[in-house]
Amino acid sequence: MNASKDFFIIFVAFLSFSLTRAQDDGKDGCFRFRQKNKNFARFNVTDLDLSESAEFNLTFRTSKPNGVIFYIEGQYAKKAPYDFESLYIMDGKLNYLVFNPEPTGIGSSFGSHVMTDFDVNTNEDIQVNFFRRKGFPEVAYDTTDSVHLARDLQHHTKTVFRTGFVVNGRKFTVASGPFPLDLRNEKDEQFIWIGGAMSSRNLDPFDGKIWDITDVGTNQKLDQPDSFSQLFVLPCV
Repeated sequence: MNASKDFFIIFVAFLSFSLTRAQDDGKDGCFRFRQKNKNFARFNVTDLDLSESAEFNLTFRTSKPNGVIFYIEGQYAKKAPYDFESLYIMDGKLNYLVFNPEPTGIGSSFGSHVMTDFDVNTNEDIQVNFFRRKGFPEVAYDTTDSVHLARDLQHHTKTVFRTGFVVNGRKFTVASGPFPLDLRNEKDEQFIWIGGAMSSRNLDPFDGKIWDITDVGTNQKLDQPDSFSQLFVLPCV
């Protein structure tokens, strides 16, 4: 009887340690995911303004060729969310996709997509800075006076907006249009999923470790998932 009680106490203690926050190897807010468990961590980010632009940092490590790392969506239609963005691995390459369809089905859909030209499922640390509609300075030349162009070329600096990511120091970006995203649900809440999402979204779960998830604009670190998070988000060991 005592042996069974002792085992139960040890099991509960292990379970409590394993469920949410992980602090190991000096990594504060590090989470380990197992693809077969389809686990994920969800964060309430209703206080963040992510409509016009966004920028995040994170680090991950995996050996698997497919899996979602970061996912956020707005209100859900019958078959798909209206607006969403996602950082994910497909066939070993890292992808960042932003999508903003017309809710009426009339007109154009807007979005951005970038992908690495190298594999990231190397079981090594991959550092990512990913951003939507980030401003970059660019030199522009005034060519209105073609007669004196060679002698008296005028230039000025303007801001151009781009979407993409920097992966272990290598930059991949595309031009970004002025389209906002509505990433709040019908209750005006906003959530980020890390490592997976609800089964109804049919996203490949991540297998590996993800840590140092940070909103660059506010320097807010996502290290405390909410109670909706799937069980067994394990510590990084």
